[in-house]
Amino acid sequence: MQDKAFTAGVVPGGLTTSKEIKILICYLLWATKEPVSPSLIVLALSEEGLVNYFECADALSDLLEAENIIISDESCVLSEAGRDIAENLSSAIPLTVRERAVRLIKEYMVVQKNRNQHKTEIIQTEDGYLVRCRLSDGSLDLFSLELYAPNRRYAQNVQRNFIINGEEFIRTTLEKLTSDPDK
Repeated sequence: MQDKAFTAGVVPGGLTTSKEIKILICYLLWATKEPVSPSLIVLALSEEGLVNYFECADALSDLLEAENIIISDESCVLSEAGRDIAENLSSAIPLTVRERAVRLIKEYMVVQKNRNQHKTEIIQTEDGYLVRCRLSDGSLDLFSLELYAPNRRYAQNVQRNFIINGEEFIRTTLEKLTSDPDK
């Protein structure tokens, strides 16, 4: 019974034992094949309700203590023992949870990388929200856009999608704006 994790904030189908959470963390690092910061692991998995925030932090700490994960340049890297866990025990975690977790981690990594160039701001107005999106290269704004959002959730979706897909959006928009309309 002591392996039972706190489930506050965990969505149905999320992980409810510390053992499952440890296996998932090892699997994530194995599947992404990139170092990931500990805070990003905890944030991505708990914000989306796959695990409880405190249980995830504890599981990460336990994995570090057992040397299944090593901290290198402020990021988590699997040790040989951690790779063994990921390769041999990951089937204990439902495939849908594994796939969602990998997608989330990769998405959060993109957000973290793009946040410096893709600037966004949400401003509450009388009848909703204004989302300001900018692509910045230091002191110069290369592209800017303001979009009305009727509610906070919609505004946050616009903000997140611009941070993740900003370059693609800008490329498509510029292509449409600069192409010759007669051709």
